[in-house]
Amino acid sequence: MRALAFVLCALFSAPAFAQIYYLPVQYQHIAGSETFYYGGMNPYLHQYGVREAVIETIRSNQNEFNHRFARHSAVYSDVFPYRDLTVYGFTSADAANEANWNQPRYYRKVDLLRAAVAQDDGSWLLAASARPVVRDTRPTDIRSTTRAVPATRRGEIIIIPKNLLDRPLKDFAPRGKQVASAS
Repeated sequence: MRALAFVLCALFSAPAFAQIYYLPVQYQHIAGSETFYYGGMNPYLHQYGVREAVIETIRSNQNEFNHRFARHSAVYSDVFPYRDLTVYGFTSADAANEANWNQPRYYRKVDLLRAAVAQDDGSWLLAASARPVVRDTRPTDIRSTTRAVPATRRGEIIIIPKNLLDRPLKDFAPRGKQVASAS
């Protein structure tokens, strides 16, 4: 009986053996032999940084004395896109601050885990920049096919006064000029 209990526990706890790796926030990127810093969310600006770093690597291999970046790492931001902001005093710390600012502040773990990527060894990778995947759980009106019933969005609160629930349906005709009721 104990062996059967052990086997059942092992079978039902098998999904608990999967490891979830939460990747850190990334703002330092390496392309070629150059490093650049970018903490924003624009994929085109990231590709631009990679392209500029690869071009700088090719130029530095051709001529050691002709460096556009003058041996410093470029810093890009969504504030002034497609410009090296080290000229204006931006540092890698500014890119780190922007990367941390772009992370989701509030999420449910269930919604965030839907954005995880399964690996071959059974583990899951969850990038810090992953956005929560929220399923639409609003009720749908199956009685009506010609008109849409407005549904509340996630996070809205509907306040229904208690006295309206007790009144019959035909009693909703407007009465005098009643402004508010505290009952």
